[in-house]
Amino acid sequence: EFDFTAEAAKINEFRELFETHGLSDRVAVPVVIEDLSTSEVLVMERVRGVKLLSVLNRARRRGRRPLVPAAAAKVHVDGGIGWDGVFDTMFKCWSVMLLRHGHYHSDPHPGNFIVAKDGRLAILDWGQTQVAPEAYRLHLCRLVVSMVAEDYPKIAEEVRLHSQVQLERPTTEALAALCYAYFDTRPTPLAEVNMMDLNNSPFLQNRITQNTQEGFFTIRSVFLLRGMMATCGVTSSMVEAWEEDARAVLRASG
Repeated sequence: EFDFTAEAAKINEFRELFETHGLSDRVAVPVVIEDLSTSEVLVMERVRGVKLLSVLNRARRRGRRPLVPAAAAKVHVDGGIGWDGVFDTMFKCWSVMLLRHGHYHSDPHPGNFIVAKDGRLAILDWGQTQVAPEAYRLHLCRLVVSMVAEDYPKIAEEVRLHSQVQLERPTTEALAALCYAYFDTRPTPLAEVNMMDLNNSPFLQNRITQNTQEGFFTIRSVFLLRGMMATCGVTSSMVEAWEEDARAVLRASG
């Protein structure tokens, strides 16, 4: 975020990406005011609404589930009722960015989302993005398809052949469990564990001898989304929402 010209270019890039994939009716990316922006100053049109962080914090203080703003519930209803629809939109955004485009927002914490007055989900702070190389994208696409099918032997084989992750005993069960914890949002026994903490991992009896560097920001994104979902009472699966894009990318790759 030291050169706001680069961030402005990314904002424009991702707005066009969402428009191309038919998401602009559900997702907003702030418009850069080019004439007022420089490498040191970034000026954007104001997005009016409420930060998702404020919605979640208010609900926590009251000890109850957060309510979905009525406009948002209406805009995102094709993806599900209430928060299910909002998170389905998030899933689709990250699917398009990561799997199809190979460049994605890598800091999806609740302070970087605004539920706009028109119901759309505004995504902020495009300074932190990551490029996903083609080999990694195809690896993720194959994992997604196998995870949706709950084909544990295929999941394990994919990890053994194409992942940087290594276990002392890379059993099918251990590798599959790790993948669901790393790359899916549905609750699992490993979901709330810091899988990057090799010293306090549940895998002490079957140690992670090498973790994934290329997948770090993807995994971090999944954990951030899962944390928001837990507060909202959402338990849906992100890999299921990613399946269509994953299959399309694999078909295109031959």
